[in-house]
Parts: sequence; C-alpha cells; structure tokens
Amino acid sequence: MTDIVKAVILGIVEGITEFLPISSTGHLIILNRSIHFDNPFTQHFDIAIQLGAILAVLVMYRQFFLDFFRPSVPFRVRTHRFVLWVIVTIPAGIVGVLFHSVIKRDLFKPSVVAWGLITGAVLMIIAEFILKKRAKKRLFYMQTIDDISLKQSFFIGCCQAFALWPGMSRSACSIIGGVSSGLPYTTAAQFSFLAAVPIMILATGADMIHGFSSLTMAHCQLLGIGFFTAFLVALLSVSAFISLLNKIHLWPFAVYRIFLGFCVIYGY
Repeated sequence: MTDIVKAVILGIVEGITEFLPISSTGHLIILNRSIHFDNPFTQHFDIAIQLGAILAVLVMYRQFFLDFFRPSVPFRVRTHRFVLWVIVTIPAGIVGVLFHSVIKRDLFKPSVVAWGLITGAVLMIIAEFILKKRAKKRLFYMQTIDDISLKQSFFIGCCQAFALWPGMSRSACSIIGGVSSGLPYTTAAQFSFLAAVPIMILATGADMIHGFSSLTMAHCQLLGIGFFTAFLVALLSVSAFISLLNKIHLWPFAVYRIFLGFCVIYGY
C-alpha cells in the first residue's frame, strides 16, 4: 500500500469520525499503527487533516459565520455569538499550549487511546442518564445556540479540554458538556461543531509551527491529499450525524467505544 493510498484512507476515516463522538484522533492513531503509517510525520498529518474536516463546518454553517459581518443581524446577537466562541476556546487553548509537548510525546499511543475511548464512553452513559432525568422534569430552557449562556459555554469549553487526551473525542466531550448543562442533542452537537473551528485552527497552527521545518515536499503532498479527502467526506457526514444523533442518542456510540477500547488493549 502506497503512502498516497494510506493518506486517502486516513482522510476518509477522519472525515467520518471527526463529528461522531468516537474520537477521530484515536481512530487515526490506531489505524496508523495498523497500516504501518506510524512515524514522526504521522502526528503532524493526523492533526493537519482534522482541519480539513473542520473546513466542512465553515462551509455548511457559513451563514453563522457570515452573520458576524452582516449589519442586518443585531449587534447584541453577533457579540453574544462571538463571546461564546471565544469562551469555549479558552480552556482547551490554555491546556494545549501548556502541555503541547507532553501530549504529543506521551499520549499519542494506542494504549492511551484505548483508555480514553472507554473513559469517554462511561461519561457518555452518565450524560444520557442526566438528559433523561432533565427530560422527565422538563428542565430544558435553552433550545438554540443563541440561548446558550456564557457560563454554559465555559463549562462546555472545560469539557472540551479533556479531548486533548486522544481517545476522549472533542465532539463527545463538547456534547457531554452541552447535554449535561441542559442543551438538547441537536443544539449540543451543532455548538460542538462550531466550537471546533477556533480550537482546531489554533491546534493545527501550533503544530505546524513546531513541525514545519521537518516537512518535505512529499509530506506536503500527503497532507494536501488527506486534507482534501477529509473535507469532502466531512461534508457528507455532518448532516447525517445530526439526524442519527436525534434517533439513537449516545448509547450506541458508547458501546462501540468500549468494544473498540478493549480490542485495542488486548490487540496491542
């Protein structure tokens, strides 16, 4: 199998898993080992192609981002959205900057991913119980992104910071935080997509700064292939995930994570 084929395969997996609460980074780390695409460049590749999937969010939710520049949108609404966007980014941004080298050195391993998958699955199950309890008591006050409070945004941001542990899943952590704070599934998932944009831009930028000098033209070609593939596949995955989440909720994803986690533990 050539490196180009491997880049395409990894791009497809990234595009499918980025928005599912099953950890795209975790899947890439496991798959890298399985297809023998496991070297120092691979870590840069895995992070860079995630930005391709995030670009799909910019395209699909372009109205949300364009509204920042539309005079017809009330200034209060634009300001609130921007502040939410900043606040949700702060916790993971601080942790990522402080522990970047530790995360890259010690956490990008299949065994670490496996325990992240299992831990995240347990938290998802707990979130499901919280959601059902709130549903019975009709404790849903926030229905849209514009109804999210600053306190909730910060809480979701703190939950998102745990996604720096590969295997936990940024999408899962954000949705768990949103659901636990009272958001319905759809709003929690949509906010998780939007919250991914700044944090992934920062993460990719920081990683490229650290590793740019070691990239060759061949590496850049593989990055471009993986990036574009992830973007195209993610375009198809976002809407499908929203529909799927409303139907099956978090349980099936949690079961899958536990199964995969133990398979990795016993397989490696």
